[in-house]
This record gives sequence, structure tokens and C-alpha cells, in this order.
Amino acid sequence: MPAHGQVWRMLRGTLLLLLISLSLTTQAKLLLSSQVSLSGNMDALLDPSAKLRIEDVTRQEIAQRFEHLPGQLTLGYVTGAAWLRLTLTRPADAATPWWLELNSGLIDEVELYQPGANGSWSRHVSGDMQPWRGRDLAYPTPVFRLDLPPDQPVTLYLRLRSMATLSTNLQVRTTENFLSSSNIQMLVFGMVIGVHLVLILSNLWFFQATRDNIYLLFSLYTLINGLNGLTADGLLHQYALQDWPRVNDKIQILSFFLALPTGIMFFLQYLERLKPPRPRWVRLLIILPWAVALGASALLWGTEPRWLRPAYLLWMSGVSTFMCMVLLGLAWHGNRAARLVLWTAPIALTSLLIRLGNNSGILQSTPFSDHLIYASSTMYMLTLNYGVSRRYKEMQQAKEEAKNRVLQITQESEHRLEELVTVRTHALHQALKLLESSLSAERQTHEEQRRFFSTVSHELRTPLAVIDATAKNLELDGQDFDTATRRRYAKLQRATDQLAMLIKNCFQEDRFEPLKHGPKRQATDLNELLFDTYESAVLQSQQHYVRIEADDLPEAFVCDPEGTRLALRTLVGNAIKYTPPGTQVVLRGELNPTGGVTLEVADNGPGVCTEDFPHLFERYYRGKNAASVPGSGLGLPLARGLIEMQGGSLTIHSTTSQGFRVTLWLPSTKPSSA
Repeated sequence: MPAHGQVWRMLRGTLLLLLISLSLTTQAKLLLSSQVSLSGNMDALLDPSAKLRIEDVTRQEIAQRFEHLPGQLTLGYVTGAAWLRLTLTRPADAATPWWLELNSGLIDEVELYQPGANGSWSRHVSGDMQPWRGRDLAYPTPVFRLDLPPDQPVTLYLRLRSMATLSTNLQVRTTENFLSSSNIQMLVFGMVIGVHLVLILSNLWFFQATRDNIYLLFSLYTLINGLNGLTADGLLHQYALQDWPRVNDKIQILSFFLALPTGIMFFLQYLERLKPPRPRWVRLLIILPWAVALGASALLWGTEPRWLRPAYLLWMSGVSTFMCMVLLGLAWHGNRAARLVLWTAPIALTSLLIRLGNNSGILQSTPFSDHLIYASSTMYMLTLNYGVSRRYKEMQQAKEEAKNRVLQITQESEHRLEELVTVRTHALHQALKLLESSLSAERQTHEEQRRFFSTVSHELRTPLAVIDATAKNLELDGQDFDTATRRRYAKLQRATDQLAMLIKNCFQEDRFEPLKHGPKRQATDLNELLFDTYESAVLQSQQHYVRIEADDLPEAFVCDPEGTRLALRTLVGNAIKYTPPGTQVVLRGELNPTGGVTLEVADNGPGVCTEDFPHLFERYYRGKNAASVPGSGLGLPLARGLIEMQGGSLTIHSTTSQGFRVTLWLPSTKPSSA
């Protein structure tokens, strides 16, 4: 529907509500013709100590202190008690009895004193903090029966006490007028309560159907406003809490103070300002009203200071004015929800200011001003409900648009997917062909590599066997030679054995790629590994001082013996190769306190330069001090890989001119399965 059509419908609804209000106001004016207004016919006396009795206020010196009230009762918030004096004369032809009504359900205690024939005073009690038993009439507001003699002036006294305002209407009605007025008043209250109940139930249903928090917040806001109206007019006290006046008072306090923060939460949700990220002013507008409301409720629950209610009404007016300014700003920037709320926000704010003036005694209290806030609140709730209900329609429209959009996107995606599948299928066939050719080339290369290893291994074993046999014959024939010669023959034999073992271990395919195939763990004598490393070091150089420090190594430790052996030989080879003759090389082994074993290869040589240290594990990297030493730069990376594949670690420690130390840690593990 176009925007101007929605505005026209809203205007028609507002005019209809105004016509209903004018109709009820006209009927109320007709009833006023058969009642006696006490406006301008009362005198008032304030009693801050609340100690004066009827005998005191009728004495001459105190009676002179009564002050004339020019209009209705507008004392505002009074400390202690207040006395009213009024004089009535019933014409002889007027119907009897008459009924004195105070049109306020918030006055805590009202006492009426009527003079008796013998000069005594009859006392009648009412008020929202008084029990219903003993009242002249079970009615939401204080009502007293007046049996007045004809054509004789009778002076009556009213003693009032309340934590709420003492600003209300006092009227004297005939029985017929009172019944007619009460029927209209109950009809209006019934309509208001019915509207609130329908709004609560319908929005709870919407919340159940949509799970949109806006409906839950609006139901809560409507409930609190309804409870505030029921307690303020005494209806909840009359029909549900007759024997619990203090419970009624607490409900009135909570509904009065919580209406503002609950309403702000609803408005912010309705204006879609609660979605993160929330601006700072939104967070402040949430926290501050709740803090003030809860603090004020706690004060009234206990000490009940009299300044708190008018101060909170002033605070409500200020916050409501600020909200109106926010609505104006949002509406100016095109927010449709803000424009809808602005239709009735001035009415609610105006009625709130009128109530503030009545309660503080600045403005005269009239039936119109007393009920304006309820009429405007009902109109306000209906308008908000229209906006919230329209939100459901917008959600349905958005859902249909999203559904159509999803269908369109799905169709487009299917078309694009078909094209993509065709392209990808062709690319996959090409990739499979390339992969097949690559696998064929890899298998051929692998086979050539195996043949190369077999050839090299065979070609090396043949001359090595000749060297080994010659070395053994020399060792057997050299028994009669000198010690130095025999030592050379033995050294030659050890070198031959070591070379044979290296050919056996390294030219087997499953040992040539240990990092690929994983470790083969088995029970290993670490002392034997250290001694083998020692012999390798001695074989490479007899000008270095090599020793073993290992006392507490276990006899059988599970690890990969060949990988560990190769790592240790690589490290001790580096120590011999990169240190000058006379350097001390130490092989250490010990149990680690945290588990596993620790093996070390340490020397007291020149160490490593600081700039070389971060690059030692890079493949093919060689430091500055290795320029004149043959090597490939693969020793340390290979050793670390052999240790880490067993779950261990290899760390280095070096300081220039203070040696080089490599630490191997191997964890405790189980043997590998066959």
C-alpha cells in the first residue's frame, strides 16, 4: 500500500478514537448537572506532624488556620497529613443519601468526620492502604455515604494521608448520579483493560509464531502500563487484592517505575537500534533508565521519601522529551517506524506533563485531566500495535521476496554450475592424463634409481671385498711387525668394516629414505651406539681427544638404532671436521628426568658465529668457518630429521670461542610391529 494510503488510514483511526472520547465526555457533562462540585467550597489545613485530632482542628485557635482553596484539591505531595473542611446544605426536596467521592485510588488513608446529634463525631475510613471491611461502599476510590438533614448546613472534616499526591477531585453525588457515573467509568475502564488484554495476548501469539523479541517487549510494556492503570484507579485492589493492600501498593510502585525503561527497550527494538554494534547513546539510554528505576523502586520500597515520586515524574518527562527528539531525528532521516510513533508521542507527552502538573499542585485536577493520560495511553498503545502488526506483514513480504530471490539465485547457480562442471570435467580429464604420464615417468625413474643403487652397491662390494680380504691378510701376516705397523693394519680393517656397513645401510632403498618410511624401533644398547660413535671418531682422527660419559643409560632402550647411529656419526664427524687437532670431543648419555634419554656430542672448539647460528638447519648452508673444509651442508638437517622422525628433538648450543654442543632427546616408546 502507498505511504499516503497508510497515513489516511491512521488519520481515520485517530478521528474515530477522538469521536468516542468526545461522546464519553458529553455524557460525563450531562451527569455533572445532577451533582454538586466542591470546587471553591473547601478549606485546607496542613498537619506536618500528623498529630492533630478532630477535637484539635475544631478548636477556635486551630480552626482559624484553615486556608480557603480556590478550586479543587491540589495540595501536591504533602508531608504528614492534611485536613479539609467543607460545609454542605441539602435542600429539602433533594434525594438522600448523598455520596462524597474522592476520584483517586492512590490516597493511602482517608478519614471522614460527620457531626452527630449529640455533638460527637462519627468516623468513616477508606483509602488504598485500609481494609475493605468497614468502608461505606466497596468502590475503587474512597466513597462516603452522607446522611444530611434538610436545609441545615453541615460542616464535614476530611483527614488525608498519602505517599502519593493529594491532588484530586471531590464531588458530592446523588445515588442515581453516582450509579450512572460509576457505570460509565467502569465501561471506560473495561474498554481500556480489554484493549490492553487483547494487545498482550495477540502479541504473545505473534512472538510464539515469529520469535521476534519486538512482540514480547510490546506485551511486557502493555502489561506494565495496564497494571499501573489498574493499581492507580484501585481496580486491582478491589477485585483481586482486597486483603493485601500492601501488595497492591508494591505492584503500583514497580509498574510506575518500570514503565519508562521497559518502554525505552521496546522503542529501541522497534526502531531497530538494539542490533550490534550499538552506539554509545543507545547503551546509555538502556542502562541509565533501568538504574534510575531500580534505585527509585528500592527507595520507595523501604524509606519512601516524598520527593522521589515528583522527581521521577520530572525525570520521565525529560527522558520522554529526549525520546521525542530522537524520533524526530530518525523520522527526518527516513525511518518509517519513527514517523509512526510520532503521530501519538506528543499526546502521550502532553498528558504526562498534565499529570505532573496535577500531582505537584500546579494545575487544577479535573475529571478530564485525570483520565486524559489513560485515554492517550490507550490510543498510543493501539497506534504502536498497528505499527508492530505491520512489522509482521513486512516480515511476510520480506520472506516472499527472499524466497523469490533464492529461487532466482538457485536457478542461476544451477546454470553456472552446469557450465562449471563441464569446464572442470574437461580440466579433470586433462589433469588425469598428465597425472598418468607423470606416474609413468616416476615409476620409470624409480626403477632406474633402483637399478642404479643395485649397480653401485654391486660395483662397490666387489673392490671392497678385495680390500677387506687384503686388510685381513695383512693383519694376519703382520704379527711379527712392529706395533705402529700392526695399528695401521687394524685401522685399515676398521675403516673397511665401517665402509661395508655404510654401503649395506645406505644403499638399501628402505634405509635411503628413512624420513619417508618412518623409524623401525627396537630394543637398542645405547652404550654400544656411543662406543660405535667413539670408534668412528677415533678412526677419523687420532689427534682429537674423544671420550664417553655415560653411566646410567638403560641396557635396552627402544629406538631406531640405525637412524640414531647415523645421526650420532654425522654429529661426531662434524665435531672432528670443524675443530682443530687437540680439541676435546665428549659423547654423553643420561636418562632425562622428564622421560626418555638425552644424548650429547660436545666439543670445546671455536664454535659458530652469531650470524650463522639461525641458518644451521638450512639445507646446503655452510658457515663462514667451513670455507676450507669439504662438505655439503646436509649433516645437521639430516641428523635432526632422523631424530624427529622418532618423536624426539635435536637442539644446538654454541657460543663463539666456547665450543659447540648438540643435544638429542629420544622419548620412551614401544617397539615397532613386524
